[in-house]
Amino acid sequence: MGNIIRLCKYTKIENVIEIMKDNDIHQLRLSRNGVGSIQSHKIIHKTNKYPEENNIHFINDNCFVYSVNPAIWKKNILIDIAKKHSNVPYPIYEVTVFDYTRQFNNCYYYAGEGNFTNGGEFLSSIYPFFKSTGSGKWQIFHSMPFSIDFCREYNIDLNKRGVHSPEQIPPELISIK
Repeated sequence: MGNIIRLCKYTKIENVIEIMKDNDIHQLRLSRNGVGSIQSHKIIHKTNKYPEENNIHFINDNCFVYSVNPAIWKKNILIDIAKKHSNVPYPIYEVTVFDYTRQFNNCYYYAGEGNFTNGGEFLSSIYPFFKSTGSGKWQIFHSMPFSIDFCREYNIDLNKRGVHSPEQIPPELISIK
């Protein structure tokens, strides 16, 4: 699960949807998260219709291929994946569908945005969010102190859901209520 942290750039999102159509892209991840080093990633064929074309890269086979949040999918492809893997439990869903998803045109948007200080989570200039949960628990250590401030602002009780790697978080922060 991710949380939007500021206004989205709707014109850019409309443009990348058009780029997806023009290039038969099945999945467009709206951030660099999970794609590793980008030196070898090929950029899509450019038509120069939209400036965002310079920021769309193919995800190579060594990366995490499947992404729901944040990503734009061709609806029929996402439905196909969901139907073929409907019996897979949520905590292992993303890992389970990786191999199947490799057959599709998978891309990501990256315009040189920075990353959070912990864990390599990248910011997104097109869809500003941060990943806050994984396998049903809070993953705030990836983006501290930002995530701590977020939990305080929205009065989120971290104890209700639980926290990944609580040993990495100062004890006084676990008791945010």
